[in-house]
Amino acid sequence: MDPRSLILLLVLALIGCGNGETERSEQALRRDGALEVPIVQASPPQTAQPLNAAHTGVSEEGRFEVRWPSGCAKLRTRRTLSKIHPDRTEAVELTCFRNGDENVGCKVTAYDETSSGGPVTPADVTATIGRTVETLGVEIWKQTPVASDGRQGVMAYCREVGGTRQLWIVGFIERGRVLIAMAWDVDDELYRDPDVIRFFQTVRSTAP
Repeated sequence: MDPRSLILLLVLALIGCGNGETERSEQALRRDGALEVPIVQASPPQTAQPLNAAHTGVSEEGRFEVRWPSGCAKLRTRRTLSKIHPDRTEAVELTCFRNGDENVGCKVTAYDETSSGGPVTPADVTATIGRTVETLGVEIWKQTPVASDGRQGVMAYCREVGGTRQLWIVGFIERGRVLIAMAWDVDDELYRDPDVIRFFQTVRSTAP
């Protein structure tokens, strides 16, 4: 047998053997006396990637669910401890900066108690929205009561004083708790964004 043919057979035999490897479907090729081995593509990483598309998320700690807009793969969670019962939580908030931009985002805050420690009333919703508006330094240009699925609440459209930034707030009572949903953007396109509209429509308390 031609020595070159013998070497080729030995190499092909070694290629076909392995420590449990899946047999290659393609054959090694010989061109001009040289051996060409098919390239095996590496498998993509199996690590789970954050979901950046619009998706429904449930906060076990905040006890609410909502459909987050696109760009909300990463959420920031913050707990506020009770001023009345230090071993309890007064509120839990989840914030999304869409695609990492702090100028465009949304937030849900779930309150487990009122500042007085008593039962929740519509006045608590209005007061909470009022404190938010004052803290952020925006002005309300339209406010209206809202009611859906047996929930009573308040909706406020706010804007930056002397600027174009817009803030949309909806607050309501559900299952004895106050939920405040907010979204903001650099202009009034905020109110026509279907992802944002869906965000407000889907906020729900999951508390028993």
